[in-house]
Amino acid sequence: MKRTTSLLLGSLTLCLGASLLTAETAKLVTYAKTHGSYQRTPVEAGPEYAESFVINMGQYNLSGTDDEALEAVSFADIEEELGAVLENEGFKPAENREAADLLIVVHRGRTAPERGRNAAPVYLDQNHRGSVSKVNSPAGNLIEVAKVLGYYEELAGLMIENRVSSTDFKLADLRTELEQERYYLVIAAYDYPTMQRSGRRVLLWETRLSFAAENKSFADRFAAMLQASASYFGRNTPYGLQREFVRLDAAGEGPDARRLALGQY
Repeated sequence: MKRTTSLLLGSLTLCLGASLLTAETAKLVTYAKTHGSYQRTPVEAGPEYAESFVINMGQYNLSGTDDEALEAVSFADIEEELGAVLENEGFKPAENREAADLLIVVHRGRTAPERGRNAAPVYLDQNHRGSVSKVNSPAGNLIEVAKVLGYYEELAGLMIENRVSSTDFKLADLRTELEQERYYLVIAAYDYPTMQRSGRRVLLWETRLSFAAENKSFADRFAAMLQASASYFGRNTPYGLQREFVRLDAAGEGPDARRLALGQY
């Protein structure tokens, strides 16, 4: 009996391994952080306690280059997908925009550090909306790219450690990622009542996700990336930068079904 059970478990493991190897995957890097005393309302609290949201377009950055895959995805496409993901995570769309708890601002774009340009700093106008531009601010160095993608804390930590220990290989790996052209989405949640009362922007949480822009795959992958990172909305990623393999063929199966490996890949 024990031998039969072991054989069955072994066969199941092999089948699962084979299915993961054949699944279409992509590498996703996510950085999520809460600010102040913010705590996400648990789904179990029920819809009457759910935080309501409205979504605004933030900065749209094309890194000074035409990218049909990026331009093919409209803000309305992202708004629709993000809205559905937020609802699945226990947030609710505001019935009255002015009464929303959260203003969700979405920045998107592509970094291109090898061209001497990076993602421009994110600014909002008086209506809390970003701008659309094909011309970026010059990239001073990879530090600016790291800030946009959420790599800054890890990069700064490794640069400090490198002065007293051997972390050259980790720093080199991080630089390799930052020097890639990467698609990114930055989802920033603001305290909307405070913003309306005083005009002061109070950031409650942020989620920054990015993946390599190989084969110009933004249009095919952004929905899967949003779904895979959804459970980090309003929470902190456990390892700072969270690196995961994401299945692209698990639509509607939830973030856990999309993730193949947690932690470092």
